[in-house]
Amino acid sequence: MEFKIAKNGKIELLYYCAMRIDKNGVYKGQEMHESVVPERVKARIIDTGYFIGEQYAAAGYRGYYDVDFVAAKNGEMYVTESNARRTGGTHMYKAAVELIGRDFMIDSYTLSNNDYMLPNNIKPSFEKVLEILTPVLYDRKAKEGVLLASSNLLEQSKFAYVVFGRNEKRSLEIENSMEQLLAKLQ
Repeated sequence: MEFKIAKNGKIELLYYCAMRIDKNGVYKGQEMHESVVPERVKARIIDTGYFIGEQYAAAGYRGYYDVDFVAAKNGEMYVTESNARRTGGTHMYKAAVELIGRDFMIDSYTLSNNDYMLPNNIKPSFEKVLEILTPVLYDRKAKEGVLLASSNLLEQSKFAYVVFGRNEKRSLEIENSMEQLLAKLQ
């Protein structure tokens, strides 16, 4: 989850998210929505995040920070680290606020992946990726679709994206359609 400490020392929760893991246990990005963390857990981790922020603020720190947690098999949540900077979900958050609005955690189910490997080690141009993904690109009117997060990664045969959908099922459908289109790249 990411917070911001204002100049006056006031702490603001910006968002919380969950890490996406594929069936092999490999990191697959993040997801943001009010439902990604159970209510009981959410209250605890948010309280912990504010407590850590109070320590930062008391020491004079102003700016962004995050707090990362891991869930143990027994269901307990443990802090793994805190970073005094913007983090891996910041671009998702900024895009969601701009494109969906302040209530993005309710109004949209957001997925991201900054390390999607393109098929056959190809290195397509940004224009080619835009062309092939036209059917699933973000539509401002529908407030759904794929947003390309970086053109630089294409040189490494990787693709970074954010998907917005009205719910989890719809976001996964859009992501699946995107993957099918990217599989056609040569």
